[in-house]
Amino acid sequence: MNVPKPIVLDPNAYGNQEDGQKPRHVSSRPARFHHHMFLSVSAIIAISATVFIVLGVILISLLNVSVRKRLAFVDHALESMCSSSSRSGNLVPGRLVLFDSKSSPDWIDNPESLLNKAAEIGQGVFGTVYKVSLGSEARTVAIKKLIAANIIQYPEDFDREVRVLGKARHPNLLSLNGYYWTPQLQLLVSEYAPNGSLQSKLHERLTSTPPLSWASRLKIVLGTAKGLAHLHHSFRPPGSWQRWTGML
Repeated sequence: MNVPKPIVLDPNAYGNQEDGQKPRHVSSRPARFHHHMFLSVSAIIAISATVFIVLGVILISLLNVSVRKRLAFVDHALESMCSSSSRSGNLVPGRLVLFDSKSSPDWIDNPESLLNKAAEIGQGVFGTVYKVSLGSEARTVAIKKLIAANIIQYPEDFDREVRVLGKARHPNLLSLNGYYWTPQLQLLVSEYAPNGSLQSKLHERLTSTPPLSWASRLKIVLGTAKGLAHLHHSFRPPGSWQRWTGML
């Protein structure tokens, strides 16, 4: 005789019906609240970052405009000062002009006669440098003959540009002391450095001459950097890079 087995029900399967709670169906309100809160915080961060970026761009633009105006003012003042000095003296082509002398002596009839191969002491990007003795006192100077003849067509413009560069003063820079201009020949007169160029010290030394020590090389690099920093940042207009043959 087959007797049916009794059906046993799990009283915990349907939860507690008396208090009306359904544990299997948890409310999603806390999850939604946290989700919306996360979105709000993200939006605030994104908006704040955008505002800071926009303000930074505006501030940099204003500073850039201010610096440009200041540099333009300095350039205009230098040009005006040099132009007035140019107009005060009679610019006659074919005369030697020295900035540290009230009266510039007349140049010889043929200046290229002094710029011979025996007097040559170096070559650079813009020309050849010669060692020359000037005047009755035999003042030794370095004269650079510019490669590009007629680089500036008018003596007033050449005078103005050279006088601006002649105002650069720094322990690691050679002073530009004067010039000579004709439509066919332009010369720059500067101090003479008797110890030669860095090019000669590094690549043209005698076999018996010991090479430069690393301490000396570091000192040269630091001195060069200071001179270039003065040209590029503390002096207007900014200078340009020089080759090793232009470093003394």
